[in-house]
Amino acid sequence: MARCTYVGVAPVIGRRAPGRGAYLCDERCLQGAIRRGALPRAWRRTVDADALDALRIGLRAVMTEVQHLSAADDAVVDPTPRQEG
Repeated sequence: MARCTYVGVAPVIGRRAPGRGAYLCDERCLQGAIRRGALPRAWRRTVDADALDALRIGLRAVMTEVQHLSAADDAVVDPTPRQEG
């Protein structure tokens, strides 16, 4: 999940970004939030199409990075031998 806030004139993705946040799990969640009008309500401001496009691009980048990190974690082998019994 990614925390998204609206700072100044653009959305910002980050856990420590200031302001009211909305949590999105992926682009499908973003589409649902847009359809329901959840982002303007969460951020208590109007949100134009350019800002939503920027958020979509940023969210896609964040989710891609998370997937890469997750795949890297899966590839790590624990060298510690297991003890029987």
